[in-house]
Amino acid sequence: MVAIGVYFHVGSQAYTLSQNVGLIMQVVNFFGLGRWVKLGKIGCLLVGLSMLYGCASSARIEQMAVPLEQSTSLKFDAKLKNAIDVSDVAGGSETNPLWTSEIGNAEFSGALQESLRRVQLLGVDDKAKFELTAKLISVDQPVLGMDFKVTTKVRYSLKAKKTGKVVYEKEITADHTATMGDAFYGVERLRLANEGSAQKNIEQFLKALAKLKISKKDVSMLPSTEKRLM
Repeated sequence: MVAIGVYFHVGSQAYTLSQNVGLIMQVVNFFGLGRWVKLGKIGCLLVGLSMLYGCASSARIEQMAVPLEQSTSLKFDAKLKNAIDVSDVAGGSETNPLWTSEIGNAEFSGALQESLRRVQLLGVDDKAKFELTAKLISVDQPVLGMDFKVTTKVRYSLKAKKTGKVVYEKEITADHTATMGDAFYGVERLRLANEGSAQKNIEQFLKALAKLKISKKDVSMLPSTEKRLM
């Protein structure tokens, strides 16, 4: 979005309107003017200004993926190695550039796949023995504030493809707070909070997988006698 070349001054510093809707809203909140904002003209003005305030962007794959150094200590069951296919991710929201940053399904799926790839769990094509689905149950975001805390709740379900047996299913909740020190502008600070919360959620999922023990009967429908004959 092109920034509108309109300025106002705070002391000796000039600010563009596109940079400062967040500041305006913080001032309104600080002085308790919220009830006046609801009364009409001021509300309309702030809504108009919010449309000039930069562009919100979706949470990014790389920033949601768990860094390898955070998962190198995890040890996984050998049957999970290169065996997990991320088949479906749902519950996310597309980002409206004129509104707030969200976590999209495609982006969360990409972060989940990249996190699994880094620890050698991501399966390729028919070699994947397990099917993973994830649903973002909720993404709780703040409306206003200096520090933005986002809490994600995701339900993960891991199922063996041949037997259809669900070997893991659980809802995981994780939160992350982005501060003014992380990003001055609210639109960026919210995106960072989204990304941090999503990354911590996926990290908890990886830790849960590290505790998972897979038996032979979970992944094969063949009786043990038949397997010995083959």
